Amino acid sequence: AADAPAEAEPDPPAAEAEAEAPVPEPETVSRDAFIAAAAARVDLEHAFADFKEAAINLDGISKGQLMELKSMQALPKPLLDILTCVSILKGDRPQPGPHIWKSIKQSMSNTAYFLDQLQCIAPECLDEADIKRVQDILATPDMTPQAVSKFSTAAPIMLTWVIALVGVWIKFKVYTTTQGETGGETEAEASAQATPTPNPDDMAQAQAALSEALAGLNKVRKMDIMEVKAMKTPPKMMQDVFTCIATLKVVPQPDKWGSILKMLSDTGFIRSLHTIGWQDVSEREAKRVDAILASPDMTPEAVRQIGGPAGDIFFAWVVALMNLRALMTRPAQAEGEAQHTPAHGTPAGVLPNLADGSELVWVHLGGAELEPQLLVDAEMGAAPIRLVDARYLIALAQDGGRLGRRQDLPDSAFVSLETLRRLRIGSSNSLRIIVVSHAWLTPWHPDPHGDNLCLLSIALRMIVDDRHDSADAPDELQTYAVMIDFCSAHQKGKCGEARTTQEQALFTRALHSMGDWYSHQETTVIKLTKLPEGYPNGFDFPDGMVANTADYAGRGWCFEEASVAGLIKSSGKVLDLGQYDKASNLEELKKECKAGRAPPLTPAE
Repeated sequence: AADAPAEAEPDPPAAEAEAEAPVPEPETVSRDAFIAAAAARVDLEHAFADFKEAAINLDGISKGQLMELKSMQALPKPLLDILTCVSILKGDRPQPGPHIWKSIKQSMSNTAYFLDQLQCIAPECLDEADIKRVQDILATPDMTPQAVSKFSTAAPIMLTWVIALVGVWIKFKVYTTTQGETGGETEAEASAQATPTPNPDDMAQAQAALSEALAGLNKVRKMDIMEVKAMKTPPKMMQDVFTCIATLKVVPQPDKWGSILKMLSDTGFIRSLHTIGWQDVSEREAKRVDAILASPDMTPEAVRQIGGPAGDIFFAWVVALMNLRALMTRPAQAEGEAQHTPAHGTPAGVLPNLADGSELVWVHLGGAELEPQLLVDAEMGAAPIRLVDARYLIALAQDGGRLGRRQDLPDSAFVSLETLRRLRIGSSNSLRIIVVSHAWLTPWHPDPHGDNLCLLSIALRMIVDDRHDSADAPDELQTYAVMIDFCSAHQKGKCGEARTTQEQALFTRALHSMGDWYSHQETTVIKLTKLPEGYPNGFDFPDGMVANTADYAGRGWCFEEASVAGLIKSSGKVLDLGQYDKASNLEELKKECKAGRAPPLTPAE
């Protein structure tokens, strides 16, 4: 259609033609700008990798180490500076003075929750003024991990985390700037440009309001949530606040207290709120929340009186997010018409988030570590690994189909790397990547009768149905990507014919790094541990070959995949479908099929 000749338009009158300004030539983005944007992205990935490692090391700080710090009446200046930085980044903003250590110590009263709060901080949501204050403290000459190690074993760990967090924030700012300079306009950006630009003053207020609301979320304690969960019949206003949150999270039956309790039981509940952007709130959800907030009784003072500080914090976040949406989606105003404040008070601000398709989920959760296997080799014209669209596998099973070799699948069956980078956060706050571990049932086809595909599709459907995407999310983003060896790597022919030279080279590369998919902390591994009933009866084998009747644990590849999946991955990210019974949703599936983590093997084993 783009190549079709445009219809001729009548010539304008001479006077109008003379008055028309010449149409400027479109600006050409320089090669240097694209190079700078690519370099900024690489820098951001490296910064996130450092930050992720620093965050993991935080878990190594013991309760005893924090108790030792709290027992000190006065801290050495470098140690006090580190804890001041941590407190600032938590959103506490301690005021300099003789009582600053007392203030910081109070925020460390619950040592376990103190560390949990640090793990919930999203770098891209930090306030610029807070970053500047931390940078000023870090600028002192003796502020290095090696120098502060003499004061406390926890000090270098926390300082490394502070430095890494600030580093990500800086690299993210550079990255977003270079992305704007390249002029690359996505469909979402084009849509955003069609929306009237809010008043700059409103925007400034919005950013400050949302920054404060997000910082407030990090102050919510586990005890606060437990107190809410203990309520059998909560006050109506309190339930209304959490109904708003459940609606924004697209929880089924958000007005039911049972649904709200399930939402609050998710260990990643607070973090999940950080991932919701105004763009994710559909018109339907917005109307539901606005109807609740429209009640004249729904005020911060009233919520605080009934729900306490935690209720006030959650309410402030809901209001901030909805005011932001109202600010960004309100219709254009006539020239001279007064700007108005959205209905819920001070407007919230525009901040990048982990749900807006901006590749932050991919970077933040270590997706870049998997990219070498997904990048197309220029000489061979293909990548070692391709990931399959979960929806394709679900439809294939529904139609009674069978898994196909990678070489035989249509392009539409796969998820591109570009799309993969833009997928929003998945269940268990992980990447939307499912890695399948299964025992091959015949030498040339792993599942010739479709038994394992049928079971796998049941789990995939529950996972895909639980993704909570906004109603207007692009179709290609409403899925998960699946790594299953037969479909993802090049295979031999249907009768064992050898791979081509190119296919063999790519297969070898895929094979050498296969363990990366199973061991990655943010992928979800699904194990198919049961052989079909009656196996190997009814299965055909090539002449001279017999069935491998060893169970899942007795298969070499399966044993290796299960072992590396249990090294550093959260136990909730390994599901054993051999335990599947009657689960009908993802929550029930996780309870039935949670595989747990086996202890490491001894050298003798």
